[in-house]
Amino acid sequence: MAWPPCGGRQRATSKRASPPLSVPQRPSSRRSCRMRTDDDRLFTVAEACTWLGISDRTFRRLRQKGVLHAAKIGGSVRIRESELLRLVADLVNEDAEGPKP
Repeated sequence: MAWPPCGGRQRATSKRASPPLSVPQRPSSRRSCRMRTDDDRLFTVAEACTWLGISDRTFRRLRQKGVLHAAKIGGSVRIRESELLRLVADLVNEDAEGPKP
């Protein structure tokens, strides 16, 4: 007996066409709604840290707090340029408003 194809399922032996399989959709979340534009460059962690002028540890802290959003692509973390610009704009606006009472 031959092994089943990858995925562990046996192929149907019927001659008639089967309906196309539906792909389960991810639950919508804030992160998945962000669309990547063609001019939106992806930065590595090292590039983003250099661009922001922060350490790797500070980057991890910002990401852990949810201030900075990043994606894992093929095991490596990537950050959109628009996300870095948003972070800088938020920090500038926060400084312009002055200290919180």
